[in-house]
Amino acid sequence: MLVSPLRRAIQSAYFIFKEHPHFAQIRFVLAPLARERLSGAGEIPLDLTDVLQEFNSLFPSGLDTSLFREWKGDINNWYLDGLDSKVQEQIMANSKTQAVSATVYEIMQYTVTNRLQGVESMANVHGRFLRLSQQIKELTEGLKDGDKVALVSH
Repeated sequence: MLVSPLRRAIQSAYFIFKEHPHFAQIRFVLAPLARERLSGAGEIPLDLTDVLQEFNSLFPSGLDTSLFREWKGDINNWYLDGLDSKVQEQIMANSKTQAVSATVYEIMQYTVTNRLQGVESMANVHGRFLRLSQQIKELTEGLKDGDKVALVSH
């Protein structure tokens, strides 16, 4: 089970599968590449540590964060993965005086006000989707006949 690390996707995964007869055996893997397009304040996630604290206990096996190993920066800024390097640099430069999420929010406000494309371009989204597709392919290579994979995202 691959789940976007955004709260509403985790909540959806829980409510969809909590009554499943094998719920306790299902491995719920947070898939950072499955997040929504970073285009509005609603897509700025909580810190991963806060998400785990809020939701980990709902899942018998906890939430698997192994796919976050690819992110080289602060784990709580995982959602910057896939953005243009210039945008990432701008966010990190402005984040010396305020939280990263506040900087991202300010950039979003500016892009909406000025009718610009947004923090995450469609090219960024496409690239992230291709990486997610490859990740899913690699994760499913060892499955047995009859095994199933689901992706919960928004």
